[in-house]
Amino acid sequence: MKKIILTIVALCAVFSAFAQEKGQMYLMPTLEFDFGKSTKYVLGDTEPSFYDPSFYIGAEYGYFLSDAIRVGMFVGFDISSSKSSELLKNTTYLVSFNPNISYFLKLADKFYYAPELGVSYSIGKSKAVLDNTISATKNINEYMAYFQPLSFELKFNKTLSILLNPVYLVCQRTDYLEPNDRTVVNRYDKLMFDVASTCCLKLYF
Repeated sequence: MKKIILTIVALCAVFSAFAQEKGQMYLMPTLEFDFGKSTKYVLGDTEPSFYDPSFYIGAEYGYFLSDAIRVGMFVGFDISSSKSSELLKNTTYLVSFNPNISYFLKLADKFYYAPELGVSYSIGKSKAVLDNTISATKNINEYMAYFQPLSFELKFNKTLSILLNPVYLVCQRTDYLEPNDRTVVNRYDKLMFDVASTCCLKLYF
């Protein structure tokens, strides 16, 4: 009898650790600026430094299917550019669509573990400008699957929280296509473990 009671208590403890309530929704706006500077090293020689500024804006809508499982859809717009010399500049424009799913587990008061799994499709253009003249334009299709194993959420109150994502496991394919006949000119596949801390505010309603 004691074992049965202890089992029921343990189950109640597990279910009480769920983060949110079924039917709850949220919005997560994102605005990001990045003005990085890098230097390439090739066979011991230093190439000219290039800048890689970027601008990213988007928003995610999420809905809790149960007390512990939520689904979301993120839509974003990204502008980035790189400058490999004083004359050559590449600019990329992308629109991204990112459905995702997450599991919520309460670890402490107002603190939750929320690993996320998602896929993303991006479409856009890349323009290469040489000496202020557009030398090449390519269409871009980008496909990505990702997993965030160390995602955590801290709730300040019922309507405001902060999401922390320190690492990403990403599998990505990027195709550059001719703008007229959609022929794939270049294809890049990569699997990476990215350590890039991200903090986002979430608004619940």
